[in-house]
Amino acid sequence: MSGGLPKDWEKTTQKYINELQANPAKIATRKASQNTLNAYGPMLPELLGGSADLAPSNLTIWKGSVSLKEDPAGNYIHYGVREFGMTAIANGIAHHGGFVPYTATFLM
Repeated sequence: MSGGLPKDWEKTTQKYINELQANPAKIATRKASQNTLNAYGPMLPELLGGSADLAPSNLTIWKGSVSLKEDPAGNYIHYGVREFGMTAIANGIAHHGGFVPYTATFLM
């Protein structure tokens, strides 16, 4: 919550990037995003995610996700069909500080 990154952040993230570059995969962007959440999420307890009723499709739930519906100390918000509200809330969380929000939806 201090706003800093873990002390081994640069080394760990570079290792992950090097592995990806050494073993390129043809996967959807949303799957690549989920893979990255799975890689970085355990290092970032301040990560707070969510989706507007599309989590199974846009793959915003990662292995460490805990729904706020199930646990008030969780790290994943199910916004329902509320894209505008979702983005407003995520911006408010980012502005307040302490958490690093991420959200996803499909746009036309």
